[in-house]
Amino acid sequence: SSNDAEAIEKLANVEMVSQVVNKNKTITANSESTSVLVSGVDANYDQIKSLEFVNGDFFDEGDVLSAAKDVVLGDEAIEELFGEDAAEFVIGETVRIDGRVFQIVGIMLDSNEAYVPLTTAQTTLFGQTYLDKISVYMTDSELVDAVTLDIEELLLDEHDIDDPETADFNVQGSQTFVETISSVTGT
Repeated sequence: SSNDAEAIEKLANVEMVSQVVNKNKTITANSESTSVLVSGVDANYDQIKSLEFVNGDFFDEGDVLSAAKDVVLGDEAIEELFGEDAAEFVIGETVRIDGRVFQIVGIMLDSNEAYVPLTTAQTTLFGQTYLDKISVYMTDSELVDAVTLDIEELLLDEHDIDDPETADFNVQGSQTFVETISSVTGT
């Protein structure tokens, strides 16, 4: 829940979190369509996942608060919908997700995904209030295991669960992701 996300963000060594909901959806533009994973996320998700942009930018907190109908699309989805080299001219153009019109505000490099503001996904696209996951960003990759345990303990307490075997959540520490970031940043 959003309460869980707020509590996790207050933990030591957690720099930021993003709530996430996602589903596979068909996106159409003109007479073309493509199926992609559409994720509703908070405005800081691009920082947490270190997304790279070909053009445009990620939506901001104001877009999340207002449930804006903005979409950030991967360049592969853009190519399928608009053709080769379209990333140069489609910012501001519209696409339809489940028949609803969204404006393209950003295009990501090497991606076939789509991101919309969390609130838009929850109310307009998915009709769900629960979260599918919470993405966490921490400053020190050496602490992944410790922070993973802290999150697990916090959620067990928040959900009033005594036996970890009966947990209604799953915490995954992503050492692989951290190693990837380390190799990219050289740390």
